[in-house]
Amino acid sequence: KGQNSIQLEKMLVTYLRTAISTAGHVSCVCVLFGSNMLISVIDSTARSLVKVISTVTAAQIEQDSRTPHAERVRTFQDNRDDLIVCRPGTGAAEGGKSGPNQVMDEAETLKKTLAYAKEKYPEFDSSSMDILG
Repeated sequence: KGQNSIQLEKMLVTYLRTAISTAGHVSCVCVLFGSNMLISVIDSTARSLVKVISTVTAAQIEQDSRTPHAERVRTFQDNRDDLIVCRPGTGAAEGGKSGPNQVMDEAETLKKTLAYAKEKYPEFDSSSMDILG
């Protein structure tokens, strides 16, 4: 009976440790999720309030009306897959001969991105777009 009670005590201690650990993990997840939700509510409320105030008072927020620099044009967020050019022979298998190419060709990608930006954003002047020389 002494051996069985020792094994039972070990099992209970292990079970208790596991339960406490699990409760700790769940508690941390709940705190992090709750704080994320609270921060999101505060952020969206503040943005909405600022938008209402700026609309009612006809205020113009200078930062919101700035035209971004040519290198910061949001090209890759427009669901375009033809802007990135990869170097040939850089596949993931068979010494680069197989699979999608992995290494980007920076110069060609930059040329395509600039051409896209000039087409989509004609308000950029040519001097701000001429970064290739």
